[in-house]
Amino acid sequence: MATCPSPSWALFLVIMVAVLPLALSTNSKYIVTAPAKARRGYLFTVKVALLVPSGPATVEASITDVSNQVQVEPVTANFVGNDANEQQLITLRIKDDMLAGKHYLKVESKSGVVFKIKQDLDVLPKTGLILIQTDKQMYKESQTVHIRGAALSSDTKPLDTDLDVIIKDPNENKLAHYKGLTPNLGVITVDFQLVNDPALGEWTITIMGTTMPEIVSERKFTVDKYVLPKYSVEANLPDFVKLYPGTNNGQLTIDVIAKYTYGKPVNGRAILQVTSGGRSQDTEKTLVNGMATFTSTVSRSEVIAYRGYQADPQAGVKVTVIEAVTDKEEMFEGSVPMFVEPYKIAFINDDGSFVYGMPLNIFVKVTDIAGGSIPEADRSALGVKVKFTPSQTWAVNEKLLPTLTLTMPTTGDVIVTQVDIPTKVQMENQTFAMMGELTYPSANSAGVQKLETGTKYKYPVSTKTNLGISVGVVGVTDQIQSPDKTVPAGQAVTFRVTTTVAEPVFYEVHAKGILLLNGILSPVQTPPGLYTADFDVAVTSKMAPNAVVVVYTNTATDEIVADSQSFSASGLLKHQLNVRFDNNLKQVGDVAEMTVVSDPNSVVFVSAIDKKAALLGKPNDIDLAQLLDALEEFDLIAEPKKDDTDWGCGGCGIMFKRKRRDVEMVQSNSGITTTSVLRVII
Repeated sequence: MATCPSPSWALFLVIMVAVLPLALSTNSKYIVTAPAKARRGYLFTVKVALLVPSGPATVEASITDVSNQVQVEPVTANFVGNDANEQQLITLRIKDDMLAGKHYLKVESKSGVVFKIKQDLDVLPKTGLILIQTDKQMYKESQTVHIRGAALSSDTKPLDTDLDVIIKDPNENKLAHYKGLTPNLGVITVDFQLVNDPALGEWTITIMGTTMPEIVSERKFTVDKYVLPKYSVEANLPDFVKLYPGTNNGQLTIDVIAKYTYGKPVNGRAILQVTSGGRSQDTEKTLVNGMATFTSTVSRSEVIAYRGYQADPQAGVKVTVIEAVTDKEEMFEGSVPMFVEPYKIAFINDDGSFVYGMPLNIFVKVTDIAGGSIPEADRSALGVKVKFTPSQTWAVNEKLLPTLTLTMPTTGDVIVTQVDIPTKVQMENQTFAMMGELTYPSANSAGVQKLETGTKYKYPVSTKTNLGISVGVVGVTDQIQSPDKTVPAGQAVTFRVTTTVAEPVFYEVHAKGILLLNGILSPVQTPPGLYTADFDVAVTSKMAPNAVVVVYTNTATDEIVADSQSFSASGLLKHQLNVRFDNNLKQVGDVAEMTVVSDPNSVVFVSAIDKKAALLGKPNDIDLAQLLDALEEFDLIAEPKKDDTDWGCGGCGIMFKRKRRDVEMVQSNSGITTTSVLRVII
């Protein structure tokens, strides 16, 4: 997921062992989990699990400051104590006015087995987000800047707080400060009048909470001297140019459209300049009804020769339209990717780690070079293999890890397969590299058929234990689901847990730092030495845009092993909105009637913006992508890798992002930190 810098959320996971005298015949274990960070004004959930029956017990949780003054009053949970693995949730409410910074979470038993935990807890100040909109991006002297700000909580509900609006010029001079504005369902509006001779350049709008200045957002707008263009020039560019093996040239077709701001076509001529492989070509045509179509040829050999200077070859496109009567010019500039190979192969849904003695799920994605699906008729000619090279020799070892020969599915782009990783002894403590190999037929200029090969490398690393646990997706609403989709709210995701430990497995589902679901599983033995269990997660809008599943268990030696996997969910905005006009064409002075259809008790905010303003640049609007980016600050899930050069899909927003498998590695993703404590009670 383009991302705003987000706080590194974590869960802390504490296993507590209390050993009592044998005369009492009691041996009790607890696992306590909670977010390592809390947010003011939000609920904070602590989960306590009693692993061994120990009779009735009462557990209390509270939050203190660094001087041990209670900031959140204790809340208790009662255990019956008759069954193993009994779980209770303790929910604390973080006060709106609680000081931000370091605090302590205290969890202790008040009756039954004695234990006491004191854990660092970071209380974050920010409790909401602010989005800013202006009617356009560029203004000139004496114009009015129409500003709208929306203050929302992490679940996109209106935030109940007054707002301050500050406007600064390019020299950081504060020219306006509107204080204590009361929003209407989270929304405020401000009109700022520019003077006759304003400072030119980039101005800044800052909106913050009046009593909560930590909730703050900025937006820029430009003040400049400009004249609105009489007409606009657009060029419809192809998604990419094919320069595949066996072809000498690629063809670039471009449609040019020139219109006046009131919709009439421009009468004149268009000049197209295409630059590729270090060479430029110019072509001129007369506009017919404001349109012209150009076809340009791109040389494969020139592009390949020039690739040393341009890692990702692109054809530069520049269109100049000259109006017939005035000779006034307007331009369009853009670029088109040029691909010299038709397909690409990548590993997705993987973090680059494995567990000895456990199966490794492998997801291989094969698409055309632009990421589109390959036509079914072309799939049978493709050869897909996955090879493994152990680290001692870095050569394929078919005996230890045999090559996988795969077949493209008739639908979908992802091949799902599995390899059984040998034990640590069999692997001789080696890591290995994983290589995807794709072969496809092509013909050279003489028509001779041959096979081309493209590869994509992957370098997994071993975990630090040969005890393990793994969680992965099985399907979505009874259908196998490609791991690069978003799960709609209302569907169910089936996860499968595989572990080497014959112990119950706990699972939790978190979104935006809030525990939404939890449960316990009893895996059954499948192959000798492995235990599996499936569980379903019904996706709700509260899980949008991202949620994470965390699974963990304890071993006979009181070691905790954990894994996690995130997924993307849709359905963040639940209401419906539809707009229509009585007529799409109006004359100056006419009244335009607009009908808005929305949910009952909705409040609708409308902006009327001169379309010509869009010719000066993209407007300062509020859209869904901006909202999702802002919500990243509430995300429990660590920011994914952005570099997918060697790591398959990397940070490209796949639905199920693999997470690491031992507790120390899981910490950096879903955020599990572990503290083991042994207390002897005499």
